[in-house]
Amino acid sequence: MTNLRPLLLLTLLLPACRRGESRGGPHGRELTVFVASSLVPAFQDLADTLMRRDSTLLVRLNGAASSALVSQLQMGGAADLLATADERWMRVAQQKGLAGTADTLAVSSLALVISMKSGAADFMRMPLNLASPGTKVVLAAPQVPLGRYSRDLLARMSQLEGYGPDFATRVEHGVVSQELSAASVVSKLRLGEADAGIIYRAQLQADTTGALRELPVPGARDIVAHYLIAMTRAATDTTDARTFLDLLRSAKGRAVLTAHGFELPRGTPTP
Repeated sequence: MTNLRPLLLLTLLLPACRRGESRGGPHGRELTVFVASSLVPAFQDLADTLMRRDSTLLVRLNGAASSALVSQLQMGGAADLLATADERWMRVAQQKGLAGTADTLAVSSLALVISMKSGAADFMRMPLNLASPGTKVVLAAPQVPLGRYSRDLLARMSQLEGYGPDFATRVEHGVVSQELSAASVVSKLRLGEADAGIIYRAQLQADTTGALRELPVPGARDIVAHYLIAMTRAATDTTDARTFLDLLRSAKGRAVLTAHGFELPRGTPTP
């Protein structure tokens, strides 16, 4: 049974501040960043850095799937920056006049992982078993960037020797949940609510719980998500937005991204 909740219900407003704080500093300055859920932990670190430097600033992170973020902007959601997990949704935002020029800030390939909490970890030692009857799989929903990337990977696996052209279809039959954000896929796997799933490699490398284990798959590293960021056309705090962008592009920002498992775009200096 799939889990297709309404798109916007998974959107989380994550104030990057201490528990109990509800406003900005003495001058009430707030910077709002709409950010793809898989980027939230890294952006939280960057937001904390900015707020330590400037106690008058509150940075709010609104984490959700890229598709949900663009939908919110279309409905009048207020944001100063938009960070997406693929070029497609950033292009949609730009075409609708919601975002300006975008920069690629990070990339990540995919990882097929098993949940060590599921009870089927021993059986799931071979990627081929992803399509076995009874295997519970969690994927991101098709409208979410990770969901589209995941199905591209399954299609590639269907072309591998021994998998069979119906491999992807058989995997889909075992999908017990289609999540509306990359973070939700990871959460389901950590809790053992599914045996296996496909996530961003950055999420796997940043995981410290020990609940996830990768099953190497040929072609998984060939499907690459490009994370982009742009100032929104309706930005009200352009000064702080540029400060955030400058931090993101700095050696400190690049170090934070790589510490959270992301790779830097080709040609970017290493921190």
